Amino acid sequence: MSLICPNRDCGNKELARIIKHGKDRHGRLRYKCSECGKTFFELVKPPRKQAKKGLKGERGRPELYDEVKGKMTLSLTRTAIKGLDDLAIQHDLSRSELVERIGRGLIPIAKPKHHQQ
Repeated sequence: MSLICPNRDCGNKELARIIKHGKDRHGRLRYKCSECGKTFFELVKPPRKQAKKGLKGERGRPELYDEVKGKMTLSLTRTAIKGLDDLAIQHDLSRSELVERIGRGLIPIAKPKHHQQ
């Protein structure tokens, strides 16, 4: 790793004159030029984008079913959310996928017993 001072007016172009100078609040390593006192971060190239593994990354294309999922709103109590989360864990699914499968009839729901009079 060869670091040079980003200050164009500084004549320091040697690695030995650049010293570590702590970290910022995000944990990035800071450096300081011992000639001019300028502090800076090492320039890091952003990671290259990975090739897409599935269809989910493409908008407007269905992933698992024959249609595209859309955002819908359900009004539920905290108890119902907890119950859905527990069921989702039992089936190794996300809450959204659990509701999708129930709605498609892939996970059957027991019919209520009628009260006999």
